[in-house]
Amino acid sequence: VIMAAGTETALLLLDQYRRKSRLFRSPVLFVPLGDDFRFVESSEWDAQFRNYQKLFDFFQTHPELHVNARFGTLSDYFQALQKVLPVSSLPTVRGDFFTYADRDDHYWSGYFTSRPFYKRLDRTLEATLRATEILYSLTLAAMRSHGDGRLATGFPARDHFLLLTAGRRGLALFQHHDAVTGTARDPASWTTETGATLLLESIQKLRKVLQSSAHWLLLLDKSQYHHDQSKPFLLTDDVMSAQDALPQKTKITLSEEPRILIVYNPTEQIRSSVVSVVIDSPDARVIDAETGRPMAAQISAVWAEPSRASTDSFQLDFLSELPPLSLVVYHVTRSSSGSAPRARYTFHRRGNPPTIHSEHFQMSHPQGPEADAPLSLSNKQVQIWSSPETGLMQKLSLRAGSERRVQVHFLWYGTRTGANRDKSGAYLFLPGEEGAQLPLDLLTKARGGPLSLQLPLNLLTKARGGPLSLQLPLNLLTKARGGLLSLQLPLDLLTKARKGPLSLQLPLNLLVDQSPKRSSVSSASSGPLDQSPRRSSVSSASSQPLDQSPRRSSVSSASSGPLDQSPKRTALVRVSRGPLYSDITSCLRHVTHTVRLYHLEGHAGRSLEISNMVDIRSW
Repeated sequence: VIMAAGTETALLLLDQYRRKSRLFRSPVLFVPLGDDFRFVESSEWDAQFRNYQKLFDFFQTHPELHVNARFGTLSDYFQALQKVLPVSSLPTVRGDFFTYADRDDHYWSGYFTSRPFYKRLDRTLEATLRATEILYSLTLAAMRSHGDGRLATGFPARDHFLLLTAGRRGLALFQHHDAVTGTARDPASWTTETGATLLLESIQKLRKVLQSSAHWLLLLDKSQYHHDQSKPFLLTDDVMSAQDALPQKTKITLSEEPRILIVYNPTEQIRSSVVSVVIDSPDARVIDAETGRPMAAQISAVWAEPSRASTDSFQLDFLSELPPLSLVVYHVTRSSSGSAPRARYTFHRRGNPPTIHSEHFQMSHPQGPEADAPLSLSNKQVQIWSSPETGLMQKLSLRAGSERRVQVHFLWYGTRTGANRDKSGAYLFLPGEEGAQLPLDLLTKARGGPLSLQLPLNLLTKARGGPLSLQLPLNLLTKARGGLLSLQLPLDLLTKARKGPLSLQLPLNLLVDQSPKRSSVSSASSGPLDQSPRRSSVSSASSQPLDQSPRRSSVSSASSGPLDQSPKRTALVRVSRGPLYSDITSCLRHVTHTVRLYHLEGHAGRSLEISNMVDIRSW
């Protein structure tokens, strides 16, 4: 600022400050300085400081302007505010979801669900970074306590530290407000795809550190350690080939010789988790390598289509028991004797029975009165009933005595129409009207086995970090990569994938009968459920009380056109029953909905796992 011409600049800035002050209850303003990718060089810091200081000095030398401007912190602002306006006189607003609106009803809520595939990838990197930092630190500490206190020869500690730094910076950069939100559009500086590529590269770098650190810790003879990144000693359980590709499970080839499977618990608590891997044989058993004890397990089908099981890939689920901060070794072998039990499947479909393709699993298709009976799954704590036509849950009962009727609806939203009406986009969610129910032309499936019970609609694909629990009158637990983790409310967020099904977040409303006559089991989250007699619509929020308004709440801005109105198909419902879990899957035209019930003790046995995937390729 050249002060010979600075008067005009200073007065222009002061005019802007006065206009801004009219929006507030006090004459004290806090004005942030900066913008996207600003202050990246020291010269800019110096220039900004000197120029603003000249403007502030000008204000000080002209008391007739009645302004006092200076650099300050948030603490300085609040101290100045308290001098002119008591804090007790200010109204307060409480909540956890405050949307910004720049005009009319243009609330910036759309970016909460824009690019959900990349939002999930961001969480995957966050978890991988934390787990890698812990294991790398434990490895260095173990090396220094082993032998002469020096780091192991050949262990690339410095290179790994640089990879950790790159992963940490990649995660931090993606927190930019146009990256994690999915709103970046300027290809000259930054795009969401650029950020997603950075996320994937960061995950791959961190996995190299994980593999090398675990390799050294697991060796009994540390002198045998040899680092060769081109031939890693350990492989990861999935591979993501590109930033817009779905992770593909690594298929384990079994033989009579044990294959080593290592499960890492990066938390400070004992974990009992259901671990899922893909194998090439329907006959397998899992043994704890240290104790030789067989682990509870089940074999389930990998579904290429809703009613066609893969003939060369199978899902092995087993219950792992993991001490805090541990690497636990299991042996997996192909064995016809002592093999884990296989899940049993029942298919329900009105009208023409489905054509079922499976060589290795017991399949059935009930006829007559049996086909009309409600589908039921239960364990020692919970029992659910679902419609044989749709597979959707209708009633839920706890062994403690409470019972609730449940209605499940899928809603879809279009956008506004008209020449002069703004549309939904990356920032805004502007639906044209109330959400319409998605037609339930579907197919239902149920699976049963030693581990869990599941009631699905169409084929359901869960994002790897496992999403979703719905807050019902019982504890609802989510299943993540290593097993059962924690209470959450969001649905699966899989959208944009270059390989595999494209998916789109769709609102799911669960209407729960809140009869005040029966008591409700409180959730494991922050407080008891709302016991008002009205039906409640479950939204993907947090653990706050459920919205009791009669209107349906909007969840996503992704839907952009009318649904396929071709003649309806009857639903395919697949029911699976096994020793570890059972589930019901409803296979709809666009949606696959699964409800899973675990046959386990403790918190997991009192929880339902509900997941949804929306395939938009045929829309």
